[in-house]
Amino acid sequence: MIRQIDLAGCFTLPGSAVTLNRADYGAMQLAGRHDNKLIWGPPRDIDVAIAVLREAAASGVNHIDSADFYGPHVTKQIIWRCCLRSRPAVSATAKYLSNLQQSGVGPWNLASQPRQVHL
Repeated sequence: MIRQIDLAGCFTLPGSAVTLNRADYGAMQLAGRHDNKLIWGPPRDIDVAIAVLREAAASGVNHIDSADFYGPHVTKQIIWRCCLRSRPAVSATAKYLSNLQQSGVGPWNLASQPRQVHL
């Protein structure tokens, strides 16, 4: 039987043996909400967020898309805790921004130095 995830196909990263499914999991909604700010702070229930990621991996997702500013930093920590330490077949990609003000209003500046990127 063909799984839904297989219908999207896959691709191999150039110069590597890493093959990713084209259907990935977008991790933006793993973060919580704080007042009127969406995607801010930890989720209401961390165990549910982890269960969602585990189900995605069990369903064949091997590529998780995240961003440093989801939470901020929250989704990356959940992904690391759930998948990357225990499931080496799962890859994560991230968009990086830095210098976020505490208010969550910006400015959003591109992280351009390796020291600005952490998981």
